[in-house]
Amino acid sequence: MAKSKLNLALIFGGRSAERDISVSTATQIASHLDAGKYRVVPIEILQDGRWTTSSPAVRSLMAQSPKLIGDVKQASANLIPFVDNHLCNLPAVRRRRLDVAFLALHGPFGEDGTIQGMMEMLGIRYTCSGVLASALAMDKFRTLQMVEQAGIRVPEHLLITAAQRRLAVRIVKRRLGFPCVVKPLRLGSSVGVSIVQNDSELDVAIAAALSFGPAVLVERYISGREITAAVLGNDAPMALPLIEIQPKVSHFFDYKAKYEIGGSNEICPAPIAGSLTKTIQRQAVGVHLLLGCRGITRSDFMVDRRGKPYFLEINTIPGMTQTSLVPQAARQANISFSKLLDTLLDLAMTD
Repeated sequence: MAKSKLNLALIFGGRSAERDISVSTATQIASHLDAGKYRVVPIEILQDGRWTTSSPAVRSLMAQSPKLIGDVKQASANLIPFVDNHLCNLPAVRRRRLDVAFLALHGPFGEDGTIQGMMEMLGIRYTCSGVLASALAMDKFRTLQMVEQAGIRVPEHLLITAAQRRLAVRIVKRRLGFPCVVKPLRLGSSVGVSIVQNDSELDVAIAAALSFGPAVLVERYISGREITAAVLGNDAPMALPLIEIQPKVSHFFDYKAKYEIGGSNEICPAPIAGSLTKTIQRQAVGVHLLLGCRGITRSDFMVDRRGKPYFLEINTIPGMTQTSLVPQAARQANISFSKLLDTLLDLAMTD
């Protein structure tokens, strides 16, 4: 008897500044899922928070992957009865057969534990990390504090709140100096990130980062080589080959360097010493386990000119676009994109 297909909700879009990356991620995922294994309902979360199965982006996914989606698009309202409404019909969702949700979301309201909590309430399995790990990883300051306490080197850093805005330049100059890096506290894809060299640049950068939330992270700038480390698994995760990132269109790995085709040289495996490779991979696995992550994560590091690695941050739903890093690392480990997606779904179905 043939194995029945999994009914899968591919959820993308969202309300954060990273929604465009989410749409690109969902497009790549839909084009590489195995139509023999999955029936997919694409669901877009619009910027106003509504859920829909009939947006232009959803129709585009259906058109690109008709074998995957065509046989269930008429049943989408039955599988997900709460979409296109503001309220969730929780009992109805529990009665319907939805096996798993593939979360192709980035940033607040998608990668920060909020939708993960919703999936838990609905009794729906979902890809990648759970509520607590997602919330912790999204808060860059608290992640750094936990990682540092675990004995892993991190840059010197400060949390600056909106209430401290007037004193921010004085605080940063006294504690960190220049150059330094300013980041929104709870955002990814390098949105709102600045490297600053002086007082006036710092004031502008903090104001820009505060436009994304009530607090910002300021770090001492680490000059060196940028390395990223993907980790795959739940309770016994494995590190994938490392990638060295060499931005070509920017001074650092910013939004343009990340998502513009040809924006960076990405070398996999990273051309660094074997001992340093093992150290970074061990630390990436350690952070994955420390936060309680599941599925796939990607941790970013800087290696200074003395060869010392510094952990920067962890991504619990890494991008899966044409230029994304995790699929590149997986290919180097002989894991095709389709196999990677299968593995993430298998991990989501594992208690």
